[in-house]
Amino acid sequence: MQFGWDVVDYLVKPVSPERFEKAIKKATDLLNLQRLAEASTQKPLAQEDHFFVFSNYQQVKINISDILYIEGMGDYVKIHLEKQKRPVLTLERLKNLAVQLETRGFYRIHRSFLINAEKIEAKQKAQVCIAGSWLPVGESFASLVLK
Repeated sequence: MQFGWDVVDYLVKPVSPERFEKAIKKATDLLNLQRLAEASTQKPLAQEDHFFVFSNYQQVKINISDILYIEGMGDYVKIHLEKQKRPVLTLERLKNLAVQLETRGFYRIHRSFLINAEKIEAKQKAQVCIAGSWLPVGESFASLVLK
């Protein structure tokens, strides 16, 4: 018998209904605590007008309204800004930014691109133009772009 597993409680047969309920409550309480801890560490960007990212050995302020689009590159993203020629490269996953920015008018149009819908200049079924750059639209995201 191994006791090294990540378990919340052990039940030994025969299990009484009271003991079973106690184990369920213990597991539910632990799950609620974990969710609360995750929610407190991930501060949503919905209330903020900016956020900071670490790039080139410094904290860089990113104004959400200045973001044209975000390009995912594995564990990194390039944040293309309206008032800057060079994008800001930072260690962050596109998926995390998509979750945080979805309430701010940002949409995933491709597995590698997250766009600010306000900055769209032209659109087709397979492409979107933002600041003169044509970005691909993934097949599974095409219906969203047509809306």
